[in-house]
Amino acid sequence: MKNFECVVSRSVRVNLGDYQGTDFFVSMKAELEPGDKLADVSRKLRSAVERALIVDIAAHFKARNTSVSVEQICKRYGLSTKEIAP
Repeated sequence: MKNFECVVSRSVRVNLGDYQGTDFFVSMKAELEPGDKLADVSRKLRSAVERALIVDIAAHFKARNTSVSVEQICKRYGLSTKEIAP
């Protein structure tokens, strides 16, 4: 019997100023069980990846003593905190 996997990856480049930037990358993998729908699993993984990126970027700005809200991060980098609709 074959095991199927779903992998979702996303990266975001954050400009630090002075011609510097850093990349944030998150990748998640899930094994599909018999009866799982690929669309449902990938949608859940995409949402989890975006939430993880938001947390990583927020922690980066906090470490630099910069106050940035989650809404600002989502707007600036095209991320969403909402569950992706089917």
